[in-house]
Amino acid sequence: MRVTERTRIQAPRARIQDLRTRQSSTQEKVSTGRRVNRPSDDPLGALRINVLQTKERQVEQFDRNLTRGDAFLKQADGVLSESLDTLNRIRELTIQSISAALTQQDANDIAAEVTSLREHMVTLSNTRVGDHYVFAGFLYDQPAYTAAGVFQGDTNQQTLEIGDRQFVPITIPGGSAFGDGTAATQDVFQTLQNLVTQIPIRNVVGFANIETELQNLELASNQLIAARSQVGVRMAQFTAAKNVNLFLQERVPDQRSDIQDVDMTTAISDLQLVDTALQTTLAATGRTINGPTLLDFLR
Repeated sequence: MRVTERTRIQAPRARIQDLRTRQSSTQEKVSTGRRVNRPSDDPLGALRINVLQTKERQVEQFDRNLTRGDAFLKQADGVLSESLDTLNRIRELTIQSISAALTQQDANDIAAEVTSLREHMVTLSNTRVGDHYVFAGFLYDQPAYTAAGVFQGDTNQQTLEIGDRQFVPITIPGGSAFGDGTAATQDVFQTLQNLVTQIPIRNVVGFANIETELQNLELASNQLIAARSQVGVRMAQFTAAKNVNLFLQERVPDQRSDIQDVDMTTAISDLQLVDTALQTTLAATGRTINGPTLLDFLR
């Protein structure tokens, strides 16, 4: 095959250009630690990396939601537990107040303590996490109950996504726990106010009314227990979701790394080989270009 002077020179130059391109690409991999630095490096790999990066951001959001929701549920559980303890104390006082042996002063003292406990429960019902009232529904920027114990929230529940398409409520409507003044719920604060009014009345009618409110106290306790049970179910869902999310926080970055990151030992070895090949080719090309030409032989 005929080899022209131009071919003799261009072939080594093409080889040098190819080696320099490989050198630049390998140097970039070593410096970034990544095998895929742009879609053209591996189109399919780049697509999978993009999907996994989206998944990582989603997992990070789930983690933030789990932390936030956990705070709401733990606060609600604590409030409902303390409210039940408070109602138990009020029940004890109510039973004591039925005794005909009590003096008027004794009855007045019991009514005063029930008043204090009622105020405490109103405070509990207006518990906040940050600037959100836990039992106020979507009207979370205002107290769920007025100082008089009147519900002013709504029946909505705030929800958070804690897993892929897994939405869990993080709040309990105040009405389902403390009552909202409708026939569908037991109004805890009205029941307690009725007791405060009836306990000082020391006659048969008063005792009968106290007996009725004692039954309402039982209904109120059952209502709070049911609300706390809901919180418990949600806390269990959060625990399960946390375990899944912890696994994903480790697994998803590893999957992305397997596709995106370079084997540094291999990359450094490849760079050394390319550098050596380039230096050798440059030296050989110099001898070829500076060596005798065909015209030298024809002289």
